[in-house]
Amino acid sequence: MIIGAPHRYLAQHSTAFRTIIFSLSSEQWTCFGFGCLLMSAFAGFFHHPYFYAALLCAQDISDINDGYVYQNKENGLCNGYGLYIDHILDSIGASFAALGGFFLLGAAPFACAAGLVLFYLIAIHSWLYKITKISEGQRIGAYYGVLLSRERALWLNVDDLTLVMAIIGISRFVPLLYLTDVALFVILVTKVVRTSRELRKTRWLSGA
Repeated sequence: MIIGAPHRYLAQHSTAFRTIIFSLSSEQWTCFGFGCLLMSAFAGFFHHPYFYAALLCAQDISDINDGYVYQNKENGLCNGYGLYIDHILDSIGASFAALGGFFLLGAAPFACAAGLVLFYLIAIHSWLYKITKISEGQRIGAYYGVLLSRERALWLNVDDLTLVMAIIGISRFVPLLYLTDVALFVILVTKVVRTSRELRKTRWLSGA
């Protein structure tokens, strides 16, 4: 994750930074991030691109803090409730972020809709894979958020899409939106192909 690397560094080396993160529970961070996504639609509607970008960045940070607090303060391993609330609110909020982006651009409705659909498809893939891994008893490292690297070697995360949308909102550069759709399509195809191959090797049981 683009923000994740400096976030981890600060969390490891700054007591004050950890104190700020731990001031809210994981649920509170999740709700704060959801509120940012809701507000992003209004920021786009009233044509405030910098406010829109700031809200998306705040949501990304909130999402990181949510997981950090749960793992390091609340000592969680496998919280079905927390995972459900986090992902369902992110899924609902994504539609508001896409709507805000459409308001800012004032064009390319198909590209905005395609990006949102691809995001949802990638999210569905991730959840199906995660459920399969949890059914095998693997509680840790089952997120599988990579693009072209080994499992757990996190180079690119779909959560970084919020930063890309922030850049698009500020620049209002429509071609970047089309490039983002192409990148999301490549991510989806890569994930589905790699996962299908892996699960066929490890989970496929022939009737014969």
